Amino acid sequence: MRIDLTEEIENILKDITFTMYEFDGTIQSIKECAGLYIYFGENDTVLYIGESVKIRKRLSHHLSTQPFMGEVKKIGIYKNSELDRYDRLILESLLIKKLNPVHNSSDGSIRSGRTFSKLDKELF
Repeated sequence: MRIDLTEEIENILKDITFTMYEFDGTIQSIKECAGLYIYFGENDTVLYIGESVKIRKRLSHHLSTQPFMGEVKKIGIYKNSELDRYDRLILESLLIKKLNPVHNSSDGSIRSGRTFSKLDKELF
């Protein structure tokens, strides 16, 4: 069974701000917030999509642990203070499925070990 979530997704997206940052090896210009982040490589190739309650802290962790950070040219941040974690996880999953990032799992699951249930996967 598939459920059409177009209207709900449009409602979630309508008040989200997106900011693109040039990545020079530091994240000094990125403020702490909850939201989604996208790493872009050469020719705007989508490298990785993630979600975090504290994006700046998460990006800082990636700088020291993820070998693909050397490929990153830009970082895009989606944020809205009214989005809860569930909304962000849904958007993350949809973006992963739509954009097929190089360094996310191919089945749309989240690399950190969190995965959506079978029902959630059927919805998307």
